[in-house]
Amino acid sequence: MSEYGQALDYDPCIDCKLCVTACPVGAIAKDGAFDGLACTTHNYREFMSGLTSSARTWRTARAS
Repeated sequence: MSEYGQALDYDPCIDCKLCVTACPVGAIAKDGAFDGLACTTHNYREFMSGLTSSARTWRTARAS
């Protein structure tokens, strides 16, 4: 790397495809298109469901 800031002749974010392979819901297409709704829906269900079940448990325990 002798030149700082030299433009790349390829786009590593599109050409690498590791994120396409790693995405569990296919929110990233091979052509680089991104489905934000699929990503948001997956993350909400995956990470927020624990919060709602904890709240439900707490509410049930308080009612007893």
